[in-house]
Parts: sequence; C-alpha cells; structure tokens
Amino acid sequence: MRGERRGGGRPGQGGRALNLRKIEAESYREALAKVRTAYGDDALIVGTRTFQRGGVLGLGGKQVVEVYVTETKTRGERLMELRGQAPRMPLPAVAAPAAYAAAPEQADAALDAPLPAAARERAAASERAPSAIDRRLNEIGLVLEQLSGEVQHLLRRSEGPPWGHPVLEEAYALLRERDVEDDLARQLIARLDRAVLPEEGMDEAALRGLVAAHAARFIDALAPAPAAPAGRVTIFVGPTGVGKTTTIAKLAARERYSSGRSVALITLDTFRIAAVDQLRKYADIIGLELKVATDPPGLREAIDSLAACERIFVDSAGRSPADELRLGELTSFVRAAPDAQVSLVLSATASARTLRRSIDRFARVGFRDLVLTKLDETQGRGVILSAIAHAARPVSFLTNGQNVPDDIEAADPQRIADLLLNGG
Repeated sequence: MRGERRGGGRPGQGGRALNLRKIEAESYREALAKVRTAYGDDALIVGTRTFQRGGVLGLGGKQVVEVYVTETKTRGERLMELRGQAPRMPLPAVAAPAAYAAAPEQADAALDAPLPAAARERAAASERAPSAIDRRLNEIGLVLEQLSGEVQHLLRRSEGPPWGHPVLEEAYALLRERDVEDDLARQLIARLDRAVLPEEGMDEAALRGLVAAHAARFIDALAPAPAAPAGRVTIFVGPTGVGKTTTIAKLAARERYSSGRSVALITLDTFRIAAVDQLRKYADIIGLELKVATDPPGLREAIDSLAACERIFVDSAGRSPADELRLGELTSFVRAAPDAQVSLVLSATASARTLRRSIDRFARVGFRDLVLTKLDETQGRGVILSAIAHAARPVSFLTNGQNVPDDIEAADPQRIADLLLNGG
C-alpha cells in the first residue's frame, strides 16, 4: 500500500514485540483513513509526527504526517483463528536408562562432601559482594522496567478513538491536526452531544463551527474567568524572551489612549540596562511616569508613591524556570505588593511540555492569569489549550506582533476557540 512502511519491533505488553508499521499521508485525517482501510479495528496508533518534506530552507516543502501503528494480533494469532485451534498430542513417556537412574544419589553424595578451604573462601567472598555483572544486570532491569511502563502508558493513551461515530472521529482528527494534545482532544470530543450529530459526515466548515462552539464551553469550564475585575497593580512575570516588556507597553498605551486612565510603569529588570532603556523609551513616547525598584521594599515604596495613578504595570526580569534563586527573589518582590495581581507571560511558540514546566515553576509566585504572546510566529495553536488546562487559569490577553499598541487583544473562551479551530 502506498505510503506504508514497516518499522522495527518494540517491546509491548507482556514482553510481546510490537510489529510497527509507518503510514504517511498529507493530513492526520487521511492517515487515519489509511489505517482503517489497511488494518481495521485491529490497529493501535502508537505515535504521530508532522514534518516538511522537500523545499529549500524550509520553504516550498510539503507537509507530511507520519502515523505509527501496530496490530493487536500477531500473524500467528490470525492464522490460528483461520485454521482453528489444533489439539496438542501428548509426548510418549520414555524410561530413563539404568545408568542415569543412580545419578541423583551420586549427586547428593557429592554435594554433601565438604568444600576445599580455597573454594569456601571464594564462595564467601561472592556472597559478601555482588559482582559487577550483577550490579549491571540490576541497572538494566530497572531501565527495562521503566521503558516497559512508558510503553504501556503510550499504548493506553494511543488506542484508537472509541466513539464509533464518523462526525466524532472527524472532530478528533481535526483537533489533532491543530496540535491539540490527545488527552484534551478526547475530553473535548466526549462533550459533544451525539443526539444532535448527523449520521453521516459534515463538511469541514460546519465541523469547525460545531467543535469551536463546544471548545469555547470546554475552555470556560477548564478555567473560568475571575469574578473580581483586574486590580490597580499588575506584575508581569515569565521566562526570558517571551515579550513581557513589549506586552506591558501595549497594555499601557491601550489604557492611556483608549480608556483615558492615568498609567505608570515600574521596572524590576535592573539586570539588563537595555531592558530599562526600552521601557523608558516606551514611557516617554506614551507620556507615562517610570520608576525603577531594585529590591522588594523599593517596589512597595514605588507603588505607594504612585497612589494617584489608576493603573500600574510592573515589568520583572525574565527568569529561567530552572533558576530557583531568581524565582525566590521574584517571589519576594511579589510578597512586597500583596495588593497586586500577577500575570504569567508565556510564548505560544513554546512546546506544550515547555509551557507546563514554566507553569509549574512559576506557580510558587502565585499568578492569577496567563498572557500568551507571539501567536503570529506559530501555527500550533493547540498549545493554548494545553496551557489553560495545566494552569487552570484563564488567558487574559493574546499578542500577535510587535506593533505597539495594536498587536494585542483581550482573550475570552470564544476567541480562543476561534483561533484554535479557524486560525483567525
């Protein structure tokens, strides 16, 4: 079959080797159809990947979707089903020669004989210290046990969609094409009401509309919007390079020009002279007051000195999620302003795994919502859903470019669902 390749075996449940097959297609939906045609219900999808083939420097290439599948029954099992289970014939008993009958008694006598002194010493040493081979075998055993657990987890998660309805299966394929993680795609599809679904498939526009409507409700259930409105002071935190300073400039300009509020800026990012200069340039252009705080008491003093301002935006230095010391310092700044709310700024260009790690590490700071940046630099909008689900916090703003103040918009579940399904 065109687009199909055989792969090597992998360890599976109970030690069985998995006969992996690789199927290529132009979309996940087409690959799923090929899997059904070739293997029916006896196939498990154990992995997928998408890449560009051809082109020059990543341009002009063709998208290829690879799906790795394995059949749940071996060829031998299928042959047995076709031929029927043949009864096994018992082997005839054979009497042992007399010369061997006495062997057990001779062996018992040899075992009862005392060992030589040198042999006893070697045996004792072996009992006291396990050999290097034993230690290596133990290490290999632990690795194999870990790999076996990971493979079983993968197999459990990658079992084919169980819904048995063409529209639900098409919706699942659509979400996976949008880089929505498998667990979240399954949760969302489970919310679709079978009673209102047509028996046959739907055209893609209608399908996107159906899934987007349910996705909006799903997002709202994952992370309801806070009941209280945004506070007067907002501290923006996040990893390095996610665009915190530019995001703050956009928000400050919106508040100043659109809402007519009095706005001030505070920066904690004294580690990079360029960061202070960049924010000062924005403050001068927009006509805002800028203060610099070098320690937690300085932040408290700066906030108190801006009591007449209706909105205060605080820019912090980017922190590596792995830097415990710097995260601790950032937490001290936040504690100095208990009346402030904290927004975690993340880049939509990051992988779902990286976003989850950042969310976990910045949780100690205590953020209220998410701001997702650089949507214009990625087509993988599924990570937005991953971030919301893992943080259990809503997304307040989305940015999609460098232009101040234009390239930012308020986020809500319906807008996020539209971005996810329609790319708008």
